[in-house]
Amino acid sequence: MVNPRDDLPADTVVVFRFVIACCAADAQPVAVLAHCKGAGALPRDSWVRVEGTLGSTPSGGRTVPLIRAERIVTISAPFQRFLQ
Repeated sequence: MVNPRDDLPADTVVVFRFVIACCAADAQPVAVLAHCKGAGALPRDSWVRVEGTLGSTPSGGRTVPLIRAERIVTISAPFQRFLQ
């Protein structure tokens, strides 16, 4: 899913998915930044498929994962919305 944020560079969004270890009550987001021309225009909470190269970037005083995306496409929500 996509979460555009005003505090990120242009065309950079947070891409995340929830992971469940036991039950829905313990769902935690797992996220990476993705940078691609036009990514900032993606609707919040839309499901996407990202293709690109994984690297890292400084953000908020730490180093975080960044996908330098060649392509981000909107997809239908998967049948399993949570990863177990």
